[in-house]
Amino acid sequence: MQVCCRDSPMRDLYYFLLSSVRLEVRNQHIDQLLQAYVDSVKHYLLRLQYEGPIPDMGSIQEVFKKKKAYSLEFAITFVPIATGETQNIPDLETIAQAMAEAQEKGEKLTDGLWDVTSFLSTVGEAIVKDSMKKAMEYGII
Repeated sequence: MQVCCRDSPMRDLYYFLLSSVRLEVRNQHIDQLLQAYVDSVKHYLLRLQYEGPIPDMGSIQEVFKKKKAYSLEFAITFVPIATGETQNIPDLETIAQAMAEAQEKGEKLTDGLWDVTSFLSTVGEAIVKDSMKKAMEYGII
């Protein structure tokens, strides 16, 4: 799934961490993963002769915590689709059409049409639960 937007680099980092790094690895080695990110950013900025400020581990950790809501966003929207049982994943065109029709009529979309729990895999469920727990710890929800 690809999305194009102008936003914080943390959006891409959270996307990568949730889509490509196993939950237990992410939780046990988050500092090492962030340090690898910092080292990579620094390497490329220097290679490209960037003359502005180069982020260090402290600044990346600070922004990472501030943008924690991205983890919850991806856990709720992307993870169920990426890790779900494919035969149970709702058709996005059907959902978009139902949303448009409901909006035209001034109605709310029925709750059951987009119920991520109906196709969430065991791995996806663990990621969503972890992201919800951390969102509560950080005061996001």
